[in-house]
Amino acid sequence: MITLHGIDHPTWQWVGIILLGPVWFCALLYMHFNEGTDLVKQMTKVDYVFRWVMVFTLLASVYYGFYTDRLDAEPWVGYKLVVFAGLIFCGIMIRKYIGGFIKGIHNIATDNINEADDIEMKASLDKARIFVLSIWVLLIVEAWIGIAKPGSLG
Repeated sequence: MITLHGIDHPTWQWVGIILLGPVWFCALLYMHFNEGTDLVKQMTKVDYVFRWVMVFTLLASVYYGFYTDRLDAEPWVGYKLVVFAGLIFCGIMIRKYIGGFIKGIHNIATDNINEADDIEMKASLDKARIFVLSIWVLLIVEAWIGIAKPGSLG
């Protein structure tokens, strides 16, 4: 789609871009439905590092695109990528802070909940809430950028 706006990529990059979403999605589905297994514990560690790599790679790519004037005609593409990096960052922070809530949910499922778990669940949600809300705001910003294409010369 971005090729229509004059920003092209070599074939190897297109293959990576096209496969990234479905492969990552399938990995996340597998992790969700096989929680607690040794493989998923390892995949979770890899996924955590991968998310940080994505954040820094996206930001570096946008910096490079603006530095080399590659995004001059369509700066909104860079804006969308920066916001996407922000979305991934929010997901990392949610994962960091949501542990107490998840532990409480597991305890509820085994009918082993207590007041300390309730307090920990609330504290966990209080820390994660700003990142959850930020995701919704950033999604709206992403949509607006995609529609308005601010700075576009075309």
